[in-house]
This record gives sequence, C-alpha cells and structure tokens, in this order.
Amino acid sequence: MVDSSSISIDKSKELQTSIRLINNKLHFTGTTGCGEPISIDYTPTLGDNLGYT
Repeated sequence: MVDSSSISIDKSKELQTSIRLINNKLHFTGTTGCGEPISIDYTPTLGDNLGYT
C-alpha cells in the first residue's frame, strides 16, 4: 500500500480542452491538448449513439 501523504502532484500545468456541438441533438466532439478528437453522443432518442455515452 502506498502512503498517499507522500505523493506529490504537480498542479502548475494547465489542461486546455474544447468541446463542439456536431448536430442539433447531443453529439459533441471533445479534445484535450493536441490529442485526437473524441466523439461524445447520447443514445436515441436524445442522441444518435455515434460516440461514447
């Protein structure tokens, strides 16, 4: 077991994110930094089930 009081986390870096609506329902793409876009969608009837839910 690791003693969590001895773990140091660097919180000085910024994480840049963006999210964009793809259609008139609930289909978005999201990106962080220079990573590949991630498709995010809801299941029917609210969405089209075209990405992670």
